[in-house]
Amino acid sequence: MTLDYKKPEELKQYMNRLGKILPKRATHLCAKHQRQLSVEINRARKLALLPYVGEREAIKVRGGR
Repeated sequence: MTLDYKKPEELKQYMNRLGKILPKRATHLCAKHQRQLSVEINRARKLALLPYVGEREAIKVRGGR
């Protein structure tokens, strides 16, 4: 398995619509590859290839308190 931060379209399949990394039980990756996935997604986020936050309409904005 080759995960690379330069391929954000492949990394997106391991993220939910809010931009969070899916858990191991959902990705069906072993612990080693799940850690590698996390590192590569975070690299892509730092280089602005992937967003830190997902779709804007998917995020509910809370009202004032």
